[in-house]
Amino acid sequence: MKGICSLCHEEYDLTGYDFEEVDPKDYVCGGCDCDANRWQYKPWNFTLKLYFDGGCRPNPGKMVICSVLDRGLDFVENRMHIGFGTNNIAEYRALIYGLEDALARGYKRIDVKGDSLLVISQMQGKWKVKDEDLIPLYIKAKDLCKQAIVFFEWIPRDKNFAGKVLESYE
Repeated sequence: MKGICSLCHEEYDLTGYDFEEVDPKDYVCGGCDCDANRWQYKPWNFTLKLYFDGGCRPNPGKMVICSVLDRGLDFVENRMHIGFGTNNIAEYRALIYGLEDALARGYKRIDVKGDSLLVISQMQGKWKVKDEDLIPLYIKAKDLCKQAIVFFEWIPRDKNFAGKVLESYE
């Protein structure tokens, strides 16, 4: 497989690099010396997978959130305790934290995956947001989505990387 550095336009043999779903056009060399062993993402051309999960024990109770940015070749995990609230508030806070992190890193295409049917369905516009505590969180998440191309997908809990990280943290 051949790749072309978008900085110096040199062609490189990428045999042996494992790109999986990542197109080699989404890479640039690691600097002006064009060291082929230091390929980096151009995040504005790459679709990031964002997994999120949040919860609390008891409900309501102490909340914990987690987001996982799947960058294709590696993961960025963020998890933390954030105070007192409900499971649904924790889910929204995890989504918002993950979106802020992805946008701060320059990603412009984000596939959001979560096991909260409520949050995913509300963000897709399928369900109305009725809980007054969730409305400001929904508005903040929607505002963040305006800064990128964002798709939402519900996934089962056992497929949610953030849920697995969260289970080991709680």
